[in-house]
Amino acid sequence: MSNKPASNIKHKKNYYGVLTVALLSIGSTIGAGIYFKTSELLNNTGNIWLVYLAWTIAVIGFIAFGCCLGSLNHYNTSKDLGILGWIKSLNNKKIFAGSHRFLMWVYIPLSTTFMSYYVVMSFQDALACFGLAENSLNTIEVILIAFAIMIYFTVTSSSLKVANIQNAIITFFKFIPILIIVIGGIILFGKANSNNEVAQDWANYQPDTGGVSPFTRLIPIFGVISCLPAIMFTFDGFYIPTHTFNEMRKPNKGPLAICIGIIIIAAIYILIVTGIWFGTVGESGYYTDMHFPNALIGVLSILIGIGVMGIINGFVILGADTYRKTYKKAIGFHIAANKKSLIYFMVILFTFGFLIFTTAGVFYFSNGGNSVYGTWGNLGGTAGLYNLADLIGNWTSTFMFGFFILPLYSMLKKHWNKLSKKLRTAAIIAIAYLAISFAYMSIETFFNLFYYLINGNSYEKISQILETSAYIIIMVVCLGNYICKKKRLNQTNN
Repeated sequence: MSNKPASNIKHKKNYYGVLTVALLSIGSTIGAGIYFKTSELLNNTGNIWLVYLAWTIAVIGFIAFGCCLGSLNHYNTSKDLGILGWIKSLNNKKIFAGSHRFLMWVYIPLSTTFMSYYVVMSFQDALACFGLAENSLNTIEVILIAFAIMIYFTVTSSSLKVANIQNAIITFFKFIPILIIVIGGIILFGKANSNNEVAQDWANYQPDTGGVSPFTRLIPIFGVISCLPAIMFTFDGFYIPTHTFNEMRKPNKGPLAICIGIIIIAAIYILIVTGIWFGTVGESGYYTDMHFPNALIGVLSILIGIGVMGIINGFVILGADTYRKTYKKAIGFHIAANKKSLIYFMVILFTFGFLIFTTAGVFYFSNGGNSVYGTWGNLGGTAGLYNLADLIGNWTSTFMFGFFILPLYSMLKKHWNKLSKKLRTAAIIAIAYLAISFAYMSIETFFNLFYYLINGNSYEKISQILETSAYIIIMVVCLGNYICKKKRLNQTNN
């Protein structure tokens, strides 16, 4: 034992470097969402080059946003980290209460729900590759399996120790499909091209417009803009490492680290899109249509399903932290700090969200003409659930990024003279990108409602009324303080 006084012993503190923070951003973002969105991007645009254009616009917007994260952290005077802390410090109490409610009652519960269905969909794709049909599981079985997956992670991942172990295991598996798709796709395309087997010219790709909204089909540029919410879904989470900026050797390099992470994430995603396009020889945007042996596609589907479990794991971690810190006046009661009470609360809340989502998907939501996963008579069934998952996934991410507009705008308004010209420009670009995406999603929702009320059949009308109602409900959750003007809610942040 050393005889030196404890006060003289110097403890070396470990600081994060730029590369470490960039890797944290990459790890927090890359998941399985890109595999489910590639076909949507191609169908909305009808052209691979327009998909690349959409990605370019998105990357510019996200890099601009990344450049602002250091300033947002600088002006964060609250104990909360990330979006809640920025809004709490830069915006008023009503806006903070709305963002807090959205995160608690919409974003986290619905995200865990539709991600659970994505896991089952991946496993159904695997079953098809191993000789069974995609609809070999009926709708009831799909619902029960998805519910079991959600409850499992809700119970286990509420413990940070268990969640970290599960995350480490899942992270190992989720990068394997990237390598297989990118390398395999290039090999397949090169082989097909050398044998003159390329099915069709890239510029003449014929999209499946059955699931493309009427608003998106109006003019070509809308197809590009419609891709932005879907791309937001794949980028959700890149901002999470902002809480490490103060633990970096050079905290002012934090935004640079995030921007490096964004560029790497975008490069990986574009490689995946290209790999799928190459692997299907220009025929499709579905990874299951790649010209691999069926067994390999089946393994890919299982690995992608495991990757989605990692996203669920992350949402439960976020949920446990958020609900544990919940303010009494925000929801009307305290959540006990002990683990059992927290798990009970999350199980009840997530089950409630699961039941609402499932009922809407099975009984009402349009299956977009896609019944490959099975319907329930003339109703949506399993296919309806998966189409609803696509829609809600885009919505929740776009709403989440929409909230980022508020602290960015307030920062510009309150601290314009303190910000450099480059930061002001970056903030304006980021606000424009996020606002265009959010505005497009909002206009599209109501345009489609009027379109189907005039031109649609009874099923399409009911489906679109449901979709618009869901949008309005989310808006009420977010803007409840302004709509209801209740004094109790005005004191949420006290």
